[in-house]
Amino acid sequence: RTNTRPARGARTTLRRACFRAGGTLACWGRDTEGQATVPTFLTETPFAAVSAGWYHTCGLQRDGSVACWGLNAEEEFTPPAPLRR
Repeated sequence: RTNTRPARGARTTLRRACFRAGGTLACWGRDTEGQATVPTFLTETPFAAVSAGWYHTCGLQRDGSVACWGLNAEEEFTPPAPLRR
């Protein structure tokens, strides 16, 4: 029987996936809004978690800060005031 569950640390949508390997992040698949392209300044950043939305991706960094990339049409990148640092 083949295991079809995502690997630990993997997050997927219908057309994109992200994976945390040793804390670093890699994403692939649909990238129409830059949602699968991890910004260069974040490629060596250690992440604790990642969430892949339809047109954006957000990751929780190990220091507790949040980084998002992709389309920001609905202010997805702006956390609520109590969560801002």
